[in-house]
Amino acid sequence: MRIDNANPLTALDIAHDNSGFVSEWYLDKVYTLQQGHCDKFKADINDVGIPFKLRVSLKNKNLSISWHLDRIQMEALKTDQEYIFHCRKWLSKTEDDKQMIRELPAEGLDISRSLPIVKYIVDVYTENKIGAGTDGNIFINIYGECGDTGVRPLEYSLKNQVDNFIIEAVSLKLIRKVRIGRDGIARQHLDITTYNVKIKTADVFQASTDVDVHLKIFGEKVTRDKIQLITSKNIKSKYERGQSDRFTIDCYDLGKIEHTLIGHNGKIIGARWFLNWIEIDVPKRRELYRF
Repeated sequence: MRIDNANPLTALDIAHDNSGFVSEWYLDKVYTLQQGHCDKFKADINDVGIPFKLRVSLKNKNLSISWHLDRIQMEALKTDQEYIFHCRKWLSKTEDDKQMIRELPAEGLDISRSLPIVKYIVDVYTENKIGAGTDGNIFINIYGECGDTGVRPLEYSLKNQVDNFIIEAVSLKLIRKVRIGRDGIARQHLDITTYNVKIKTADVFQASTDVDVHLKIFGEKVTRDKIQLITSKNIKSKYERGQSDRFTIDCYDLGKIEHTLIGHNGKIIGARWFLNWIEIDVPKRRELYRF
């Protein structure tokens, strides 16, 4: 097995046609995976037959560690069959799409067509009840005809919120079930902050809209993932001409807000909306922003 163009401690899983994934094993050789190097490993595992994907993850808890993987080549020594798994992406919390897990489709002479890589959009709705939110570590695993995505971490969910995530994986084809849970360990270091958002629709002809609006807030510390603005605090019918809609968002402290990104899903053909301004009040920081 060869791993090209990399940097530290890694785990691999291989999926095959018959029984799913083989056991995870670690590539823990000292000083492995250096820039521009090709590292070789030997793994004694059960015969996997023809693989269809490989899952590789960076297990180092140091969030400053990044690894750019070019490709992995695997050779079955008994049959001389060789398979290649292209990546050409970062495994990192700071680079690209900030993913520490990658799934790579298999390519080989006996594989007529590799499975595509698919992005699964996951919307997690947290109930609007006392104590419904959590700051524990949440995970999800999506199961389909072609294996599963493996356990993927999600950011915590708070009361009355819709949290959006993108899970990138080799195609599962038909999805059969999901498994979601939490480890029960509260992350005491999180600084939860309330953001009061006011959105003003312009007082002009046909300014209103019936589509779903989302907001993304960019802070000096971190960026809040896209938030679906579903429940307005002041009125049921949102985004009407000349109207101000109010929303409350509870999330980790973003630091000083630098800019925002707002848009809608365009589910209605020809939908448009004349936005006047966005106002964000942060009582805890005694800050008020208008965009």
